[in-house]
Amino acid sequence: TGGAHFAYDIPTTDIDRVESDEDLTLLAGPNFTIQYVCYNTQKAPLDDVRVRKALGMAVDKEAIRLAAYDGTGNLGIGPMTSNTQYATEDLDVDGYDLDAAKALLAEAGYPDGFEIKIYTNENQARIDAAQVVQNSWAKIGVTASVTTLEYAAYYDAVNSGEYDVCFFGWVSNGDPDNTLYGLYHSSMIGASNYSHTNNPTVDELL
Repeated sequence: TGGAHFAYDIPTTDIDRVESDEDLTLLAGPNFTIQYVCYNTQKAPLDDVRVRKALGMAVDKEAIRLAAYDGTGNLGIGPMTSNTQYATEDLDVDGYDLDAAKALLAEAGYPDGFEIKIYTNENQARIDAAQVVQNSWAKIGVTASVTTLEYAAYYDAVNSGEYDVCFFGWVSNGDPDNTLYGLYHSSMIGASNYSHTNNPTVDELL
């Protein structure tokens, strides 16, 4: 309506509207935000690293970028975004491989898959991403249900650990301590360690 001089953080679903309006100018560039699929590492079968690896290998991450974020952004290599000083771009990241994912599930004792619950909030991009993941996991026999909660209920469910899988974002200030400690140190369970990672070696390193 012309009522704003400046609007920050335009949803990707509105990019076409902005670009098609001759009175508006879109300024776009990389930020310090990651969007990620988060596994509750304290709940079976997600407490088995082979299961987590299988689920990751069964998802075409480029499909999420295209479907949920309209092709914007970059595929993440690790928890630090590529435009931060301490990003590591040469990590050995598992690729999209359905056969390898099925083999890992069988090795972990789930040759026929299992049922799992995905929680997301009312962020449309995360809802779209959850649907891509749901469809992807079906190809390896994993049946996922998606529950969408309003923000307050969502945070309560995630922090209490009642979920299996959730979708989250994290904004780094560029310092790895801000990102890695917040997301992975056991003392942050119930605060920002949504995966409920509790690993003494990780704690010591952090």
